Amino acid sequence: MKDFVYYNPIKIIFGKNSFNKIPELIPSDSRIMLIYGRGSVIKSGILDKILTLLEKYDVILFGGITPNPEFAKCIEASDIIKQKDINFLLAVGGGSVIDAAKFISILPFFSNYRDAWEFMRGNAKPPEKCIPLGVVPTTVGTGSESNSGFVITNTQTKEKLVGVTEVTFPKFSVLNPEVLKSLPKEQIVAGIFDCFVHIVEQYITCKHDGIVQDGYAEALLKGLFEIIEKWSKIEFSYDYTLASNFMWLSSNALNNLLSRGVPSDWSTHTISHVITTLYGIKHACALALVLFNLWRYKFNDKMEKLARYGRNVLGISEKSEKETAIKAIELTENIFRGLGIKTRFEEYGIKSEKVSREVAEYFKNIRNGLGEKRDIFYEDIKKILGGI
Repeated sequence: MKDFVYYNPIKIIFGKNSFNKIPELIPSDSRIMLIYGRGSVIKSGILDKILTLLEKYDVILFGGITPNPEFAKCIEASDIIKQKDINFLLAVGGGSVIDAAKFISILPFFSNYRDAWEFMRGNAKPPEKCIPLGVVPTTVGTGSESNSGFVITNTQTKEKLVGVTEVTFPKFSVLNPEVLKSLPKEQIVAGIFDCFVHIVEQYITCKHDGIVQDGYAEALLKGLFEIIEKWSKIEFSYDYTLASNFMWLSSNALNNLLSRGVPSDWSTHTISHVITTLYGIKHACALALVLFNLWRYKFNDKMEKLARYGRNVLGISEKSEKETAIKAIELTENIFRGLGIKTRFEEYGIKSEKVSREVAEYFKNIRNGLGEKRDIFYEDIKKILGGI
């Protein structure tokens, strides 16, 4: 294992009554901006519950955060923060709302907003401070409540980029599994697949000697498949035990511990961000269009870990490592297709040849390749998206 530093200061409050703890977590002199999405928190009654709990605070509402949160919308929030002297942010919503709030928390401390986007491009340093932030996830699967990273879209430049800082860890995350009561099956399944990809991007890589990380990843994956098996039997209708286990598993999948000291891939996420930007395909759905083809394309590098995954998680025992690894890919794809996840561009009415050409163009001039070995470049992406 490589040397590493692990730091995660987030206070987690978990359970049915976790909302009641929110007033205790926010300083009494706070002027709060409550950031939310496009209305689901209103329909579910969650927003009203939280506003009632915050009745002694000065709260300004800022709604309208969309999936793939936009740079311009974050700037709008930052301008209000400066005008109203806001000193605390509370994000109530899904992963996009939480991502936007993290980015918004540092925006007022850039000398100008141009520098903020250059930071997202990797060309500028982030500020050394932010507005304190608390988060209340109302969906599950993204894991954004458990780390300091965020994904922001710039519609003007057609970029969807990842930012990470040392200061944008939420002060607290309030995890209440009962928020899943209002989620439809399709959203839960998408969250499950998003969570799955978070784990395997850190697990199914090239060979390494991280015994703890591999065991941790396998425990999460076995738990996830157990949840899938039990939940699918009741058509993903609300069940507190399954919802609570999934919510906690999802947070563990992206709390930065799995990747410490070992290689991580993240090429599936990086490529899928461009697919979402170009074609408007939802995040989890875009991931599914990349992952299995990428595994097949990088099979020689990933064969040992795919075979281990097949044996230790899926219970596959073919004669050779190669056969076990091939079976692991096939079985995994079939499991998720059985849940309604599409894995082929043609199922969206898009030709893979068109996608491979247009998406790969975004990576034509990258200096550092993608993947755990940083060896995936323009021509590789064309082949991955073209079905190899």
